[in-house]
Amino acid sequence: MLSVVAAALAFQAALAEPIVLREGLAIQSVGRSGRTPIVTDAIAARIARGTFETPKEGDAIPVPGGEARTWAPIKAGEDGAFTGPALRGGYVHLTHRAEREEVVILHAVGHNMVIANGEPRAGDPYSFGYVQLPVKLKKGVNEFLFSVGRGRLTARLIPVQQPLVLGLQDTTFPDFIVGERHKELGAVMLTNATGSMQTNLAIRVDAGQGRTALTSLPPIAPLTARKVGFDLPVLAVAAPGQVPLTVELVRLEGSVRRVVSRVEVKLEAKSPTQMHKRTFRSQIDGSVQYYAVQPAATPGPGKALVLSVHGASVEATN
Repeated sequence: MLSVVAAALAFQAALAEPIVLREGLAIQSVGRSGRTPIVTDAIAARIARGTFETPKEGDAIPVPGGEARTWAPIKAGEDGAFTGPALRGGYVHLTHRAEREEVVILHAVGHNMVIANGEPRAGDPYSFGYVQLPVKLKKGVNEFLFSVGRGRLTARLIPVQQPLVLGLQDTTFPDFIVGERHKELGAVMLTNATGSMQTNLAIRVDAGQGRTALTSLPPIAPLTARKVGFDLPVLAVAAPGQVPLTVELVRLEGSVRRVVSRVEVKLEAKSPTQMHKRTFRSQIDGSVQYYAVQPAATPGPGKALVLSVHGASVEATN
């Protein structure tokens, strides 16, 4: 089991008081989606044509079949969550009035995607809480149009604590195997809340006793959060237990490495007979992925290999 502990420089949403978006407008499904070869969506069509306008209460949207849906007020519950029939395939439109131009972290949960001030951004349909995206607020009214499908939505705006920071909300790490000594890979989230491309960055991993690994990163686009992969130090572990590592984001300035952000992680060392995780770099997109191995209960030659492949929202260790 992977346990993670954020260091003082790590991004943590709890460090600042978030702005919870609590009131807006909602509309039930205006099309047909799901497992169908042709998806229809009257609002998506308007967005694609550039004719979508800020909705008002009572505005009607014609849908295929001659019916129409109307925008209606919606309020979040005490827990900050929006619920209701409209959140089963419809849209929720929220606004926030900002006193000044600034970058914040949009942390929304339960949506397929969001259009923030006209820019499409990724959603979190399985409500993992991983998707925390930097967005630029303009002075005045800011608009967020959420496509929703699973009946529940929360949305918060969190002040930026650090413009360039590592995060542990979504990680990929292996288990170390007792008696083995080989190269492994890891991955953590990196948020660039600045308005410029960030270059000359690297990930340095320190396992103590001089055991380190340094991996250069590609340029990081402005106002993005992406998962970055890196090498782990080659380690030889003698017994099961925890293996602490320090993961640092460093900026390479000539011969100087300046630490920008730091997180602490604790990986597991397991015996070869235990279920364990191994990592690899995808030849499709270069990302770091993992798979789980369940060794045979009675090791020996002639054992069959059972390969199990799962879809979204299912961990390989399950």
